[in-house]
Amino acid sequence: MDENAPIVGQLIPDTDFNYLLEQDGFADDVKVKWQELRQNQLSNEALLTELSSYQQELLDSGVIYRVSRMDKQGAAYNALIEFINERMKMLDQYYEGL
Repeated sequence: MDENAPIVGQLIPDTDFNYLLEQDGFADDVKVKWQELRQNQLSNEALLTELSSYQQELLDSGVIYRVSRMDKQGAAYNALIEFINERMKMLDQYYEGL
């Protein structure tokens, strides 16, 4: 699968989604909903806050301590933060183009 293809193609067959996008106002509705979500539940801040809460659970369980012996610089966690930021940027560009 093309790594630049929209994630929606993995959830809804492209032909079905393309059909929906052709319906009057659907693309605009999707774009508006995306913008609303990005201001709230899917903002980078909200996503990173949620990730931080998971990190705290992992710290409390001792998993982070055990893994940190193998990953002294926190590279995996930093890579995850970078992935989230990049993926959201890609999705912003996709939905802006609708």
